[in-house]
This record gives sequence, C-alpha cells and structure tokens, in this order.
Amino acid sequence: MLDPLTLLVLPTMVCMLATARPQFERMEQKYLLLTSTQFVGLDKGLMKRAPAQTEIKILDGAGRPGDLLANLRAAIAGYGDLQNGWNGDDSRTPTRAAIAAAEAFLLSIPPGMPFPKTMLTSIGATEFFWDMPTGAYADMSFDPGGIGSLFTRSPTGEEFFADDLTPDFARLPDVGALYTLLAPHLMQQAAA
Repeated sequence: MLDPLTLLVLPTMVCMLATARPQFERMEQKYLLLTSTQFVGLDKGLMKRAPAQTEIKILDGAGRPGDLLANLRAAIAGYGDLQNGWNGDDSRTPTRAAIAAAEAFLLSIPPGMPFPKTMLTSIGATEFFWDMPTGAYADMSFDPGGIGSLFTRSPTGEEFFADDLTPDFARLPDVGALYTLLAPHLMQQAAA
C-alpha cells in the first residue's frame, strides 16, 4: 500500500510526464521555423544549413568561379550597409577605413593564391580567413582604423602573429611562409 504523500505526488508526476512530450514538440517546431538549419536524416547526423542574412550577398550569383572576386567585393561593400546592433546590441558596423583596407587587401592577393572567405566581427573589424584542407589556417583582419593583423597556423601547429600591417599581400611579413601554407602548388611550380 502507498502512503498518502505518494498518492498525492504520483498523479502530478504522471501528468507532467504525459504533457512533456507535446510541449517539447511545440518547442521543436518553433525552433525549426526560426533557425536557418534544416535537419535531413537525423539518424545519420546530416544537416543542411541555409545562409544567414549576412551571408546572402556573397552567395548571390555564386557558383561561377569568375564571380568569386566580385562576390567577395560585394560582400565587403555590403558590410557598410549594416547598422550598429546587426549582431546584438554591442555589435558595430565597420568603418570606411576597415572596408577600404579589406578591399585593397583583396585586390592585392596575387594570382594563383586561393581566395579567402570573409566575415565581419562584432567590433566592426573586417576579416579574411583561409581554412585549408591541409590543416593550415590564416586570418587577416582590419580593425576600425584599417590597420591589419595576421595570424597563421601551420598543419603542424606552429603559429605566427603580426600586427600593425598595411593592406598589401606582398608586404606581409614572411610572405614566403604564407605561400607555403596557402598555395603549396605555387611553391612546387617555382621549385621546378
């Protein structure tokens, strides 16, 4: 026989368990309406991600290799259209100096070098990054004053950082190492 307290608590617990699943399902449906992620074949762990609002400009017309530079330039120019608060209350739009530095740097990337991806930080810095299949990584960012900083990491984990840089690829410190990280095919051609 159950004691009186258990008799009072047991129906409440059963009721809570019975109503938890529909509440979860409502929350899940609401989440799926709000998120930019589409779940496909969850049993296999597959997801498809739709572009976020700040990524849409760079994807317009994508798919044609010749348009990559134009798409990157359009994305950088589009950063100037954002308002303060674009990514939360404290986020700032990039200054004209940061946008101009990013544009100048992009145009200075030599032929044969892979184009980077671009992004904008919440402090208003424009940024380029390369995340290579070899495990190499490089990041070039321009602060609101248009001053650049470079971070690289080799596939073996060696890191390099330099700041107070101008937006000119050829004038980056240790540019030979950057070629080795980002475009080893060019180094092989030069050695041949």
